[in-house]
Amino acid sequence: MRFREHRCPCDHPVVVRFPDGRGTEGVVINVSQGGARLARVSGLTPGITLRLTLDPGGVPRDAQVRWVHSGYAGLRFAQRLDSRTMAIIRKSVSHTATRTAPAWNLHLRELR
Repeated sequence: MRFREHRCPCDHPVVVRFPDGRGTEGVVINVSQGGARLARVSGLTPGITLRLTLDPGGVPRDAQVRWVHSGYAGLRFAQRLDSRTMAIIRKSVSHTATRTAPAWNLHLRELR
């Protein structure tokens, strides 16, 4: 049995580029060195490869869409994130998210 890496909650804005060149903004709501959960981006289908800019002035990173469900998408990074990038993303945790109980969707694969 293969165990998934621990995901750290965050609220990190990203720039998303589709294979056809169009771009949009989204939010990474949890992250590990190998993948992330993306929200607020429509038109995603499993199997496509996106280019994500995770930090201003940073290097765009390729990520494959693994699943799409209820407005969220699971991503797998082509190359694992380094510790510097992880630290930047983890610092973007929303302080209001811990005060109120979120409406968790327990049907998402990564929460099982």
